[in-house]
Amino acid sequence: MVDVIPAHPGMAAMFEAQPAQMLSGQAMTPEGLATAIAAGSAFAAVKGARILAIGGIASPAHWETRGLIWGVLSAGVYATMTPIHRAVKRALDLAPHERIEAHILADHAEGCRWIEMLGFVRETPKPMKKFWAGQDFLLDAKVKG
Repeated sequence: MVDVIPAHPGMAAMFEAQPAQMLSGQAMTPEGLATAIAAGSAFAAVKGARILAIGGIASPAHWETRGLIWGVLSAGVYATMTPIHRAVKRALDLAPHERIEAHILADHAEGCRWIEMLGFVRETPKPMKKFWAGQDFLLDAKVKG
């Protein structure tokens, strides 16, 4: 059974990101992940003692109605994606933001497919060149109302 619980910064040291995120430069350092968790509302999907995913929605201080979804998945998480997907979808539906953005590595087909399944719509016809860590990213958004 997969449980979704509030994340705490100590989880960052116990988390191992999936290879796709490591190769693309998306994976946060344990310090960066701990900072992201501490900065706002973050949740973890766990199965027993294993952390399957950690993520949240960051809110810029100057734009309270806008959020940026972030998350990291562990290796071998695919067999447990259904309950993780449902939990993320529920969190997005309950989030107070009018607009939630997602930045997805341009050539990460699985990430692009999942963000679409979550109800996001592509806003960039072309990738944002060297957007982060020298990589090209796409911008998708979910707008309420």
